[in-house]
Amino acid sequence: MNNVQSIERLPGPKTPEAKEKTRLNAYRHGLTGKTLIIAEEDSKRYALFSTNFLAKLAPVGEDELFLANAAVNQAWRLQSIPTLCNNIIILGHFDGTQNRFQADHPEIQAAVIEAATTADRAATLERMSLYEQRIQRSFEKYIAQLKQLQAEREAQRLAELEEARILYEFSKTRDLPWKPADDGFVFSLEQIEVYTYRHHRKNQTDQDRIQYKKHNFPGITPDKPKKAA
Repeated sequence: MNNVQSIERLPGPKTPEAKEKTRLNAYRHGLTGKTLIIAEEDSKRYALFSTNFLAKLAPVGEDELFLANAAVNQAWRLQSIPTLCNNIIILGHFDGTQNRFQADHPEIQAAVIEAATTADRAATLERMSLYEQRIQRSFEKYIAQLKQLQAEREAQRLAELEEARILYEFSKTRDLPWKPADDGFVFSLEQIEVYTYRHHRKNQTDQDRIQYKKHNFPGITPDKPKKAA
């Protein structure tokens, strides 16, 4: 049974003045909703913020992209909170709080107004702090999940590269023709050759390091060579 109830659509604002007055009714602070709502004037800043952040996270595939976008949205909310809190405090200069206190020095007057506004809106500011903590936890959760997926993807890539290296070297020692795609690899032959070169260079470097320690520090137990990734 459909639980969605029909709602009579009421006429919206008609005049330009009424539309301007109500255009941000649904915006509020945009911190708690599942969908990130952005004011029109912030859309360009968000687009740039999102593009740069996603480039750093470097997601691959739908799952990673979903987590990366979720992290970006939470990061946007996080960096917005200080401005929102500051704006709440500045409201004291316009809502009549300034009329409750008088000081001879403008800076003292401003400080007193902001202190009074902070006290008057302590509950709101405390709620903003709770939002910040929740958003921070969500951000860290998305980042951790993204890094886990990326680590698994990288481990899988290295495992496949190692398998490709073994097949490549086998075919080379037997002077047999071999194409990576024939065994289902997405790597190019050049990529496998580079990986093979680095693999042997690292092993040789490890051996050279051990021999150096043996020769110059005979009393120290040499390290065991690290296994190639």
